[in-house]
Amino acid sequence: MPKRTSNDITTFVAYMVSRCAFIFMILIIVGITANPVSAGSDSKVDLLNQKRNIIEKLLGSNATRRLMESGHKDAIASILLIRDELKEADSALATGDSARSGILLDQALINFFQALRLVNKKTVTNIAVEKKSYTETLDSVFGYLASLDIAFLQSAASDSEKQSVIAIKKLISDAQQDYKLNKVREANLNLAKAETLAEKLVTVVQHNQTIVYDLKFDSPKDEYEYELKRYRVIPPLLGAFESRIV
Repeated sequence: MPKRTSNDITTFVAYMVSRCAFIFMILIIVGITANPVSAGSDSKVDLLNQKRNIIEKLLGSNATRRLMESGHKDAIASILLIRDELKEADSALATGDSARSGILLDQALINFFQALRLVNKKTVTNIAVEKKSYTETLDSVFGYLASLDIAFLQSAASDSEKQSVIAIKKLISDAQQDYKLNKVREANLNLAKAETLAEKLVTVVQHNQTIVYDLKFDSPKDEYEYELKRYRVIPPLLGAFESRIV
């Protein structure tokens, strides 16, 4: 079974809470609508006021604040629409049109929880995209480091180049630690820095270096170890290239 991270669990719980809340509010709508209103207009008004009070509380809730701060255009548009629907429902009720008021209030409640679902879907998608970006960038950085390993087999690295490699590995380490703590965005920022630094270093090293292949070795063992080192770095390079092509 794949291991679930706390971030995955949090996302799942948030999704389930929104689903349960949606179902709960639909039941409220159905329950209020299904209640007998034959006792007279006062009963209808009371039931409609219950609905509009629910909507008013939702619009002033932390859930609405998060929706407005989410940056999701459709969700924000839904909240603005709900506010208009509430005003129209109040106006309709004030003029005695309880039927239209009820329709507007029901639609407003449905729109609210549809907006919640939109944002929750976006959150799940963003997490998946960020995790994919982490994996691909990490492969890319390892590919650059493998390329440097090959280059430094031909010519020893300078002190500044060694320091750059150390800095790259430190960024990778920090990114991996952040990822373990479910700080995927922070991890990607560190990897982006590592990738930029590694790409520049590879460019500089390749520009300053003329590679000359010489198959003269002191012993067959030395030749074997040399070739073994070279072939060990090929898979990471292929992985990095494939991720960029895809």
